[in-house]
Amino acid sequence: MCTAFLASCTGAHSGSTLANYMAGLHAWYIMHSCKWDINEVEYKAILAGATKLALHSSKRSRQAPFTVDILIIFHSLLNHKDPCNTAIFACLVVSFYCIARLGEFTVPSIQSFNPAKHIT
Repeated sequence: MCTAFLASCTGAHSGSTLANYMAGLHAWYIMHSCKWDINEVEYKAILAGATKLALHSSKRSRQAPFTVDILIIFHSLLNHKDPCNTAIFACLVVSFYCIARLGEFTVPSIQSFNPAKHIT
């Protein structure tokens, strides 16, 4: 069933995303003491095919690393008496220490901002 799920996602996600999905499923199986009965050869073949068929738009280009030095620069530039600036810095710190991709934590453009949905 897991390989069927993986095959159904082909073309919609990058190969690395699909590998991460499978790693998450594998971890769930381990946590719940379930038997992980996946044919490794079949799994690798599906993952290789999914990687080749992934849409270019599903792949992110390499970005420069977001470092502690960048956080320090932002900290020095923001007015911490302003609640908006404090919220911005809090967003940066949470993003840095808790998630892998800043773009998944923030709004991609001002036009797509929705105050009911996004951090304000």
